[in-house]
Amino acid sequence: MHLLLSFGLIFQFPIILIGLINLNIVSVSFLKKKRIYIILIAFILAAILTPPDGFSLFLLALPLILLFELTLMIAGLRKRNKEIS
Repeated sequence: MHLLLSFGLIFQFPIILIGLINLNIVSVSFLKKKRIYIILIAFILAAILTPPDGFSLFLLALPLILLFELTLMIAGLRKRNKEIS
């Protein structure tokens, strides 16, 4: 049950990140500069939220990292489209 709740919370991350970018609290360039720290935080968070085995850790950390990268790409495209318009 704890693992399912962790996965549910992790998949809310892109929505929160897009909201922060739209409110100009963080910028895409700032997130790109701090990418390595965010990946480290993803693994630490996954280690805390999952049972003590490496497989579960990677099952939670890798989607979080992929969602972060996908969010950066989408936010970058939206920013570029706003600049063109």
